[in-house]
Amino acid sequence: MLQLVILLLLQVSSFTLCSEVVRQYHLMNVEKGWEDAQTYCREYFTDLVTIRSHEDMETLIKLTNVINVPSEIWIGLKKTGMGTWSWSVGEKTRSAGYSNWAASPASSHHCGGMGGDGKWFGWLCNTIRPFVCHGEKNWRDAQTYCRLNYFDLASARSETENDALQQIMSSSSMSSVWFGLFRDEWQWSDQSNSSFRHWEPDLKIKHVKIVRVEMKSDPSLILNDEAVSNAILQELKQKFQGLDLQWRVQDGKIFQEKEKKKTNEEDVIVK
Repeated sequence: MLQLVILLLLQVSSFTLCSEVVRQYHLMNVEKGWEDAQTYCREYFTDLVTIRSHEDMETLIKLTNVINVPSEIWIGLKKTGMGTWSWSVGEKTRSAGYSNWAASPASSHHCGGMGGDGKWFGWLCNTIRPFVCHGEKNWRDAQTYCRLNYFDLASARSETENDALQQIMSSSSMSSVWFGLFRDEWQWSDQSNSSFRHWEPDLKIKHVKIVRVEMKSDPSLILNDEAVSNAILQELKQKFQGLDLQWRVQDGKIFQEKEKKKTNEEDVIVK
């Protein structure tokens, strides 16, 4: 798909000691693919635009409305598949230098929370949990609520911050909460850490189908063990390449034991 391109030019004032970075947006009325648009921006300006906030987004919307852009435009967001863990406030966990995982998160878990013991966990982002600001929401809704009413979801970039969150949880008798940790396979072209996303409804996931799998396994094998369920998911992904597969969790479990029913003359058993 060919789309119009927005470019970003950063101008740094040389007249003051504490120079201020002024963000200027340049809408180019040329049609290019994403890779070519990135190359063009880097050659003639700085890079494809990074949207860091609702204010940035509103500025771009006004720009496209004034110029009357007839189609969609490219921005500097691209799916890399790397799945780096980052804080909602815009800092990668490895740059913060602190982590407190209870166990290595599953590949299908892209949002982070904390248990009452202060240990971190990864979970499916649409899971409803309490969060540090207020109420119970899924991760994205929790992030939006905190940004609108406070500043952002809480971070635990040091042991001190982690202990503070744990104390809040202890005083409120919550067993687990969302905080500002998430894993995202999308990266801005300029390599910045902005966590801002504003997906159009049904754009990120266009078709969702739920498939039930019936399995027979060794009784000694614990299917709901994270390592086991991850291994099974990887095998399924190899067989169904090109599909974004993930487990559906019900009552905290992926696999549910099938209820045995009494057979009668009308039952038909197929082997």
